Amino acid sequence: MRKRRPSRDSKQLAGVIDTAGRQILDGFERSSIVKDHHPTTGGIRETGLRDFLRQLLPDRYYVGAGFAFDANDVQSRQLDVIVALEPPLARVFEKDSICYLPCEVVLAGIEVKKTLDADEVARAIENAKSIRALRPFGVEAFGTARQGGAPLAKDLHRCFYSLVAFSSDLAKDDWAKREWGRLKRLSMAAGQDPSVIDRVVMLDRGQINAVEGTAIEDEGGAQRIAASWFIHVLNHLEREAQRRKPFDPDIYTKGKRWTRLE
Repeated sequence: MRKRRPSRDSKQLAGVIDTAGRQILDGFERSSIVKDHHPTTGGIRETGLRDFLRQLLPDRYYVGAGFAFDANDVQSRQLDVIVALEPPLARVFEKDSICYLPCEVVLAGIEVKKTLDADEVARAIENAKSIRALRPFGVEAFGTARQGGAPLAKDLHRCFYSLVAFSSDLAKDDWAKREWGRLKRLSMAAGQDPSVIDRVVMLDRGQINAVEGTAIEDEGGAQRIAASWFIHVLNHLEREAQRRKPFDPDIYTKGKRWTRLE
């Protein structure tokens, strides 16, 4: 039987989280200052979050918006925010503020919405599904988070996919069950398991862990929810970055073989 982890109520950590939460929530709020009817609202909101994450994350991570692709020329759908290991030739992989990244360096995807509705959930599922279709190093795969402490297979990669919204079009009563039911229904329609999305974050309500089918509600307000989500993302980035093999450009280029000169 696996030993349970200790659990404490640290006032020190709670204070740190509250401070970080105010900064993270401020980044989200500054990203949504434009009125909803403005045609560029989404783009401005996403740009604000990307700029904020660039300031917050260590320099070894790249933050952009765009696409991931593999050596088989399969390409993901466009993602609001991509967090990756700083790719080689970073400036080459980015053009007109849109990045095209080899999937071997991609670590996380984030979609940011003002109000979550069925159409937005369905789009997020398709976006996450398009990442799962990619094949790192030509033959490997992206998969679901480990469960029960079991290690991931060496050829299985993780892209932590988050759907973050300020609110939902669903009523607040039993919101987590309602949102979970919608996610399951729309995932099934797309031929996916709900775990294709790791976290559904509702800044005015709480979070859903779609891998485990659990929820945590009203975590001390929006700033605590934002900080808790960000800690999960950062923990994933640090852990997954250590697992990743170096990017190998030779997989993407099939050239003539070198011959020995006598």
